Amino acid sequence: MKFCYQVFGLRLESEVALPRLAPGSVEASQFDVSIRLAPIASQGLPSPITIYPRLQLAPNAAWLSVDGVGRFLVMNGNLILIDPANHADMQTVCLYVLGSCLGAIMHQRKRLILHGNAIKVGKEAIIFVGPSGVGKSTAAAGFYKRGYSILADDLSVIDNSNNVLPSYPQIKLWADAIDRLSYDRSRFERIRSQVDKFEMPIKEQFHKEPVRVNTVYVLHKDARSDFLFEEVTGMRKVIPLRNETYRKIYIRGMGLSTAHAENCIRLAQGARVVHVVRPESGFELEALIDRTLEDLTKQLGAAHRGATVANSST
Repeated sequence: MKFCYQVFGLRLESEVALPRLAPGSVEASQFDVSIRLAPIASQGLPSPITIYPRLQLAPNAAWLSVDGVGRFLVMNGNLILIDPANHADMQTVCLYVLGSCLGAIMHQRKRLILHGNAIKVGKEAIIFVGPSGVGKSTAAAGFYKRGYSILADDLSVIDNSNNVLPSYPQIKLWADAIDRLSYDRSRFERIRSQVDKFEMPIKEQFHKEPVRVNTVYVLHKDARSDFLFEEVTGMRKVIPLRNETYRKIYIRGMGLSTAHAENCIRLAQGARVVHVVRPESGFELEALIDRTLEDLTKQLGAAHRGATVANSST
């Protein structure tokens, strides 16, 4: 049986059910990516350029081996092969398909992928990026709870027009984040039976069309009593975009350094980048949302004033 899905502006056909993805319905000749079950060589790629313990890379190819889960082969931006381990938990297999494998697909298709969560605010999008545990998904869930639509969780894929492409209708949250948001944890399913992380479905507020990026917020936490918002200017904006790219390890190994640099520059030229330092002790989620909205309001007000001045001088 074949399954049809839509994600990141792509049409997928899959021999494995991927229930987190939005369903699609197209003719076989119209698929962009195929996901198939097939034997994969245990020794890896025939001629790898870069070799890590469980990862091998070459131009247009990524081979991944995960103990107890299986092996994966991603090629040419249009094919994912899966070779599950004996008695593998298919829920875990699917997590790798939706993360590492689709991430490799988008890199091979020369898209910029930021490791962060994208939210639609007004007519544009903001993206929270930063290290694991800093609160990207929690911030997105807080915006969602206030009625804002979500575009992407964990993988924010940017096209050549600086639009965020819709990903999966869910937000993955740790148990403490769910408690902080005052949700009933029993309503959500674990992403894997072995971990205390859950899937929060967002179908009613999942935005299904690309949205232009206004601001990338780079989250940090520090021993301070208040928030600090500091906008990055000029080409210095490229540095955090490069640093917060999803699976940076793929880029050089698959020969994508030039394309990645071009993508970072394009986004830096078209969007704001703002460092946000939040207090380390406790997570003042409502204050983070309020301060972010204030920052956006100031930016939009300044842009409006600039446009008014420009119009009055013509």
